[in-house]
Amino acid sequence: MIFGTDARISQVSCFKVSIGNYELTRVSEFKYLGVVLDESLSWKAHVKYLIAKGGKRVGMLGRLRKNFTVGAANTLYKSLIVPIFDYCDSVKFGPAVTSATQTV
Repeated sequence: MIFGTDARISQVSCFKVSIGNYELTRVSEFKYLGVVLDESLSWKAHVKYLIAKGGKRVGMLGRLRKNFTVGAANTLYKSLIVPIFDYCDSVKFGPAVTSATQTV
């Protein structure tokens, strides 16, 4: 994967990397530690991935909702859906500012 702007990436037509006799293939997106990286280092591919993954779980919870109490459904939501959107959010949006640091 080559990182850069769309204009710069389009200028690279033939880029080959080989290790021994094995030639590496060029990809436009790569998932590393649960974060989808694309060539322009934008969050579009990662957000699309999160929406798809979270949507599946929301659909599952919606189908099963009638079998659970409100408290149990809330616990399932917090354990199955919220972690998808919370993982790596400090990288995307910066660290959260707490009230303790605001008063300092």
